[in-house]
Amino acid sequence: HFLFTPSRRTDIVTMCCLASIGIAMDYINMRMGIVSFHQSASEFNFIPLWLVILWCVFSLIIPHSIYWLSKKPKLAAILGGVLGSATYWLGDKLGAIFLGEPLTMSVSVYFIQWAIYMPVAYGIYRIIKNISDNRAIIQTQ
Repeated sequence: HFLFTPSRRTDIVTMCCLASIGIAMDYINMRMGIVSFHQSASEFNFIPLWLVILWCVFSLIIPHSIYWLSKKPKLAAILGGVLGSATYWLGDKLGAIFLGEPLTMSVSVYFIQWAIYMPVAYGIYRIIKNISDNRAIIQTQ
């Protein structure tokens, strides 16, 4: 991605910011017992590397593949809540992660977090893009 994107710097900053939020969210959820991982994945008392990488990749679809949702914050919140929590539920059913009991509570926590995360992620991206665009204008003058 970074070899071909015309917005390399903006994408790197976006990835670092948005992935950090997601990683922190999953780390807190792990510490609170909402989610757990296989022993080998969590032996360092942190979320697994595959989940860190997944957050980095997901953060890059915000400004590119699903940017159309940025103009529809209510829809972004609904889809984020439903689909975000569904991925964790599916991960639990497939045995990749383990959601805490009761399952409805864990899925509900993820629903709320994702419903908040999506509109906030678009807001953060807009701030990053505006700063990047203003820097580009200043550098060309």
